[in-house]
Amino acid sequence: MTKYAGLQALTKSYGEKTIELCKGVRIVRDKVLSELPKYLGCDKSKVSGVPPFSDFEPATQYRDACLSSHGQGVTYLEPIHMGICTIIDNQDDAGWTWVRTVIEIWLQGDEFIVSVGDAKRKAHVSTDCTRGMDDLLELIHRDIEEAFSLELHEATGANRIGFKKPTS
Repeated sequence: MTKYAGLQALTKSYGEKTIELCKGVRIVRDKVLSELPKYLGCDKSKVSGVPPFSDFEPATQYRDACLSSHGQGVTYLEPIHMGICTIIDNQDDAGWTWVRTVIEIWLQGDEFIVSVGDAKRKAHVSTDCTRGMDDLLELIHRDIEEAFSLELHEATGANRIGFKKPTS
């Protein structure tokens, strides 16, 4: 085998891993968006995938645009970020609050390493999402709760809280 053929083999392997990551991230995305409402005990309309770093409308479904890899002309073998918006209805009026949690997903061996929020707490989730999903959902829940305990000067765009006043 020539050195160039060796480079071609490396490129093929790199491409296969990149495709595996991208396909797997969509499985994680779908599982989180379907399971998180059940885990929290809320209606599925209260949880949506949103862009991880840019502005967004909380109640809008962004589909693939909730992934940092969306819209890139080039695909890289690197961690992919996902934004998750949780809408929390006020108890005493018709207003609501929303919190965006950003997770980072990376494929390592036969599992996903998912870092949650600014604290980067890690969950290990099997590639078929049969193991580790409850741990991931709990870390997301914890990140949402902790967003409310941040000092104002510590709030960032990734762990963002928004308030919607009730309409009169």
